[in-house]
Amino acid sequence: MFKISLKIAVISAGKDVGIFYKKQLEYFFADAVELYTYSIEDGTAYSPKTEDIFLITTISFDSHNEVLRYIPKDKHIVNGTITIRNSTVEKLKKFPAGTKALLVNSTKSMCEETIVLLHQKGVSNIQFFSYYPGCKEKYDDIPLAITPGEGHFAPVGKEVLDIGNRVLDTNTLLEVISFTDCEYLLKTDRLINYFDEISENNTGIESLISKMELATQQFNILLRLSNEGIILVDSTNNIVMCNQKANDFLGKGRIDVLYKPAETIFQNNIFEQAAKDEITKTVLFLSDTGVKLRLKVVPIVKHGVYLSGIGIITRANPEDEILTNAMNKILKKGHIARYTFDSIITKTKNVTKIKKLLKKWQNQIQLFSSQVKAEQEKNFLPILFTIILQEKISLLWQ
Repeated sequence: MFKISLKIAVISAGKDVGIFYKKQLEYFFADAVELYTYSIEDGTAYSPKTEDIFLITTISFDSHNEVLRYIPKDKHIVNGTITIRNSTVEKLKKFPAGTKALLVNSTKSMCEETIVLLHQKGVSNIQFFSYYPGCKEKYDDIPLAITPGEGHFAPVGKEVLDIGNRVLDTNTLLEVISFTDCEYLLKTDRLINYFDEISENNTGIESLISKMELATQQFNILLRLSNEGIILVDSTNNIVMCNQKANDFLGKGRIDVLYKPAETIFQNNIFEQAAKDEITKTVLFLSDTGVKLRLKVVPIVKHGVYLSGIGIITRANPEDEILTNAMNKILKKGHIARYTFDSIITKTKNVTKIKKLLKKWQNQIQLFSSQVKAEQEKNFLPILFTIILQEKISLLWQ
């Protein structure tokens, strides 16, 4: 099935540096994503945007909050951080101790940010002085100017050492990779070598990749061995993964389920409801072969953005039907009990039977109760008890 590429917007202070970061991402992602650039310099940062992911590469510029106004609230935002290659650091460390140099950049805050970064990287042999457009200090006694790609701002007559633009750091790239579902890039030589170029210690990256591969293997084994049907959907609720047990429960072949909208398989739009309400939803339904099944959908949400959902399918039983209907009422209406179990003193056979059954469900109810507001949790069982009585579920009478 054809997959539409995600669109990434690179927002930066300067136009040229934005193009630089775009090229850097193109080097790693190739044609897996579509890339666009916006900048403060040319004013394009202050225009409405429709991309899927927004990478703000320079978080120190003064108009950062203003830029955020033009980004849709339901989109992914990566506040990128930048670093310096190890080869550049080693070059700077070769200068004699006590060397004085101007650090030239487009703004005062970006000068200070770069100086802090160099100190963090261990460049302690050079004493830096910030120089930027509008700087009143002339620094006539300092002949050397060091700049990360902003040499045109350096004072005339200085010896300019351009160390090149700062580059995207490990955490920024990992976050973009995560949002684009391009984890396979972590195994490419290009990215592995790049991490080696910017990291003081690459052990963490190697460990991350190793853990990722192990987790993937364990997850695949879990899918194969699970007695439950497992469905995974993406942020648009298209089914991207399912195990054989799910196919067996649904009475459908793998090709009839994978990459299909969840609503075409589950007619009740439960995945959409779970995503909208950001809570776990449970529903009962009939398979094509007439088997009553129970589907529990867990939405995966990060920073208020729906990323995906997991559906767990099991064979339903009578107790599931009672509990599911009652629980959905609680979550939907926010019931608050007026009484506790201590208030129920009747010895009526049917009421006693209901109370006894609820106590047998303690473990399952405790799992559900985490979805109820904190002030409701204390009286959760009486709430459920009241709803069951109101519904007069005939099954309990049998």
